[in-house]
Amino acid sequence: MQDVVAEFEELVLADVRLVERVRSFVGAAWGAPGESFPRMLQDAAQLEGAYRLLSNPRVTSESLRAPHARRTVERAQSAQEVVVVHDTTEVETAYAAPSEVGYLKTGRTGYQAHVSLAALRPRQPVSESRPRGCPGLPPGCPRSPSQNRTCGFPAYGSQR
Repeated sequence: MQDVVAEFEELVLADVRLVERVRSFVGAAWGAPGESFPRMLQDAAQLEGAYRLLSNPRVTSESLRAPHARRTVERAQSAQEVVVVHDTTEVETAYAAPSEVGYLKTGRTGYQAHVSLAALRPRQPVSESRPRGCPGLPPGCPRSPSQNRTCGFPAYGSQR
């Protein structure tokens, strides 16, 4: 969890208390990523603080992404090899106002989320705990579904 919270070490916001609230919120989200905010946060005060944080005009998505983007560039520059995987997924938001999110090609309310994952091959030798023949794969990737599996891992969800 500390690695995720550390992504925000260089976060700059108008108030230092906002920075601490971001770090606290990120730590809680990392600890329970599948939970709703009320279940993820410990009490009503933390929940109220999270909602205020997310609606605060002084906390922008750009300011939140900036430290992570800088650290990602630093890691990529120090890596032997970088592979960036892109995906665009349509997200249907039936309860959102079309004026806020737009329409999908289906005519339904929603937006397209474009996400990227940078997988790095470190310059130092790969740990012996990794399967042979798959050097440099980031943790968690060996079980990801793939059209071209060369490492002998079963696709995610398949029977062993």
